[in-house]
Amino acid sequence: MPKIIEDDNGNELTVYTAEELASERSKVEEEYKGKLAEKDEHVKKKLDEFMQGKKSVEQLSAEAEAKQKEVDAKIDGANKLAQDAIAKADAERQARLFAIRDYMFEQYGSTDPEVKKKLLEGWDLANVPMDNEENIKRRVQVAASIAGVNGQVAVNPVYGAPFSGGYAPQFNQKKEGVSDAEHELFKQELGLGNFIPKNEQK
Repeated sequence: MPKIIEDDNGNELTVYTAEELASERSKVEEEYKGKLAEKDEHVKKKLDEFMQGKKSVEQLSAEAEAKQKEVDAKIDGANKLAQDAIAKADAERQARLFAIRDYMFEQYGSTDPEVKKKLLEGWDLANVPMDNEENIKRRVQVAASIAGVNGQVAVNPVYGAPFSGGYAPQFNQKKEGVSDAEHELFKQELGLGNFIPKNEQK
């Protein structure tokens, strides 16, 4: 037990023995350690909660990223299928139009390699879009005029197999020279006006 004594001025002082001081110091240390342990436990708990929250956010982020990649892959796949379908349809359409052109070329003697070469050169120079059967007919006429090849395609041919399931196209008999109508059509399509005179065959 601590003792109460008075100093020379009459003030009361609490005096402890060495054992009592050691005991009090031990109590203070134990109390401090207990509070420090509580604080450490609180900090650890908060840190665990933070790490769990961070882990959850990262997990959700990873799941969202994986889901987005899956959606993107499906969109890419759908776009590729659509592009392939468009490309296939366009290729089939182009093949059909070229088949019609080649069939018309035959009416101008394209079975002869030299004639076919001239027709193809004229075809490349003709300023007519290759977007439908009627324009192909006109372009073939212009190509034949450029090539100086005789022949006349009917105005409204109806194509037979393998084109549209109708009848075989009708063509006029070949004639010598280039007609005035063909010559004028040739100049109009090239935008040359009266600069190119008609080349009469002799």
